[in-house]
Order: sequence, then C-alpha cells, then structure tokens
Amino acid sequence: MAEEKKKIETREEKAKRLHDRDINDIRTVIAIPEGRRLFWRILEYGRLWRADFQESVKLLYFEQGKKNTASIFLNDLLEAKSDVFIQMQREHASEAKREELEDDKRREKKEENILELNPDD
Repeated sequence: MAEEKKKIETREEKAKRLHDRDINDIRTVIAIPEGRRLFWRILEYGRLWRADFQESVKLLYFEQGKKNTASIFLNDLLEAKSDVFIQMQREHASEAKREELEDDKRREKKEENILELNPDD
C-alpha cells in the first residue's frame, strides 16, 4: 500500500514538473512578438469566441475539439503571464490597422495606374 502511494505521488510530482516546464516554455515563447503572434493564431484557429453551429454532428465535434485545444492554450498562456493576452489583443489590432492602411495604399496606387493608362476617361 505504501509503495503504491509512493508511485502515485511520484506521478503527481512528475506531472507538476512537466506542467511547470510547459509554462516556462510558454513564457519564453511569448517574450517575443513572433511567439505572441503564434499564440494569437492558435487562439483564432480555435474560434473560442464564436458560437458553434454545424449541420453535421461530426463537424460540430471537430469544431469543439479545436475550441477545447485553444482553451487549453489560453489557460496555459494566462497562467504563464496573465496580462499578455491584453498585450496580444493590442498588437493584433495594431497589425490589422496597419494592414488595412497598406491595402488602402495599394488600392489607391492601382487606381492611379489605371487612370494613367486611360487618360481620356
């Protein structure tokens, strides 16, 4: 009985040690912008903040699996550094705004090129 209890404690200690290692790995990854973008991409892929509706039960289960995985990543992320999610939201919004401005500039440039090709219009 005592030997079995010792094995259980050893498994629990190992699980805690591995979990702590994972959390430290996440801290290392999110310390750089590329790591935060990667985590954001995982969270977006999991569609955590969207309601699920699928006509097929199999597709619904698939979507729930993605959501569950993203939820695990989010929980670990928040445990690693609780305020990083807000930082990631700001960075994502800033990047989206920058991309929108670049798209506007490309559209304007394309329109200018069209007008130069058709000066009579």
